[in-house]
Amino acid sequence: MSGLVAGVFPPGLWPLSLKLFVMSVVKINAITVPTDSGDELARRFAARAGAVDNQDGFEGFELLKPADERTTWLVVTRWRDEESFQAWLSSPSFGHGHRTAAERSGDEHAGGAAAKPVGMHSELWSYETAGGSVAQPAELTLPADSHRRAGPVSACPRWRRRRGPAGSTAG
Repeated sequence: MSGLVAGVFPPGLWPLSLKLFVMSVVKINAITVPTDSGDELARRFAARAGAVDNQDGFEGFELLKPADERTTWLVVTRWRDEESFQAWLSSPSFGHGHRTAAERSGDEHAGGAAAKPVGMHSELWSYETAGGSVAQPAELTLPADSHRRAGPVSACPRWRRRRGPAGSTAG
């Protein structure tokens, strides 16, 4: 979506509540890891951060760490539709991203040991958005001289989010 949405919101800043009317496909990969291996799982995901961001139909990703005694981590991804998710599964970037670092660099053929999988068990869950709510976004205000700036308004470093009493702002 380009330009202003309904003449109010700059690109990328339209309220998430509008997305509730667009059905997303949610894929959750539930990965059970040994008690002492969660940090390694997080490290491996961090090493590939952003790898799927430009895939057509990809809407978002979260790695959820258990906050209790559980050992199942959740990899939550959102997709425009099932076809977008399936296209990613069939893509070379999926295959590349799900190989070990040693396999990606070819080290296993040079005598290097390939890293073992962290997960002991994995299960893929599929959901569609059926409803929900989001918090109201903060009111955005533009600096007084923003009409003189070239380029997208969202690139302006002086955007302010109004919070608290009227007139107070925080950057």
